[in-house]
Amino acid sequence: MKENCLGSSFNSKNELDDEEEYPPEMTEFLDLISPFESHSHLQEVLLNYFSKEGEDAYKNTRCLTILFYLDLLLGLEFCEFEVPQSTILWKARYYMIHNQLLTSNACFLQDKSIEYYQKYLEINDIEDKVTKAYLWIEYSNCLLTFYKYSHAEEALENARELIGLRLKLTGKLGKRTKYQSFDIPQLVLNIESESVDEFIHPEERPIEDVKPLLDEGEGEFEEIKCAHRDVKMDEDSILLDKVKLKDEERTVDASLSDQIYINQFVYNELKSQANEYDLQYERINAYIEKVLERSHNWLVFSMSLFLRSKNEQEKLKTRERSMIQMQTLVDQFNDEEPGLGERARYMFTSAYPFSWNLKLQLGYSYQSIGVYMSAFELFQECEFFEEATQSLILSRRVQQAEEYIETIIEKYGETPRILCLLGDIKRKEEYYEKAWELSGRKNAKAMRALGLMKFQKGQIDESIECLKLALEINKLYPSAW
Repeated sequence: MKENCLGSSFNSKNELDDEEEYPPEMTEFLDLISPFESHSHLQEVLLNYFSKEGEDAYKNTRCLTILFYLDLLLGLEFCEFEVPQSTILWKARYYMIHNQLLTSNACFLQDKSIEYYQKYLEINDIEDKVTKAYLWIEYSNCLLTFYKYSHAEEALENARELIGLRLKLTGKLGKRTKYQSFDIPQLVLNIESESVDEFIHPEERPIEDVKPLLDEGEGEFEEIKCAHRDVKMDEDSILLDKVKLKDEERTVDASLSDQIYINQFVYNELKSQANEYDLQYERINAYIEKVLERSHNWLVFSMSLFLRSKNEQEKLKTRERSMIQMQTLVDQFNDEEPGLGERARYMFTSAYPFSWNLKLQLGYSYQSIGVYMSAFELFQECEFFEEATQSLILSRRVQQAEEYIETIIEKYGETPRILCLLGDIKRKEEYYEKAWELSGRKNAKAMRALGLMKFQKGQIDESIECLKLALEINKLYPSAW
């Protein structure tokens, strides 16, 4: 999780001096768990191992060796020692992590992760309410990942009751823009909570407040290494960074457990609710502003920034900050501080995405404003072949898209995934059929694409047969049904 989600990396191409910081035996171990060119064959074997139901694992996933060992350990049926109950929870987490590595959800991993979460919650009588609430939040995120929205809401409600949190949206007079001359009602969130702060992050000021001091020679460099990257509105923007209320009365601060719950609640809203855009934006903005009032934990705060960026990406006046914020979240992966303990403390209760998914979101943001070549360069760097090709096609560079696919074939050879790409561009059935045979009849995407093409040509019976074959491999595609 450190290598793929939390950062910073033990061993990366951009940090060649890392070897000096570790003894020789540790360096050899780090080289093995973070394979690059010298371990490309091992990486390829592991990628094939972790592919599931026709869905490929992300090509540049690090530390797959560790995940493989974890798979073997958790799969042991008979041991000479007593297996702790927590193994059930770790099995659920393992299947969730495995699923997150794939291009899309896998039915087997869905069933297993939900099964083990349910089993652990049933048999484990945890006395501490906050700890149990965190488990319900974790379970809610699992259900949300597999689009089980109503069950996710029920799990989240169980967590809220355990925390003792009451949320109420209300209106207060205030200003939203810099040049507003009179106060109008603004949507804000009031909370009543039984929780207290479990941990206070040492960083009290946002990074923008620390930089000027460093430029003037005041303060130490250590001060900035753990600073959160909360992007402010551009000086030319008419919007204030946050609503300025007429009466700045003292309100209840959200504790750490409150913030974790609110983040998951907002994430649920963004994924499950229909996009009633103006209403949804204002509602979610009120929740996020409450969480961002105070930082308790690096990962929880970063998750709030990610959610704010997602909420703001479609609004014209906030789109620029949304993209800059996403870029800073990508960049902070390589920050030296805070340490792993701080970053990893709430990684399972926060639905914070893997580093490549952050880049994927940033690329989609570029596409949404028509900056297709910037999106292409980002997708190309991360080796998101489909998205990079799509960016070229959207920019009306079809010939360049075909040439790009040819260069990929020269580098990696013909694979089912790349052949499907060629089929998408050239609109020829033969590429999907070849991808299907090359995969040993296990690539569901090839049959889905072929079935759709036959449907568009009016070949209904043949289309049905193709889609049935695809659904036998992976059932979690509503469009195929």
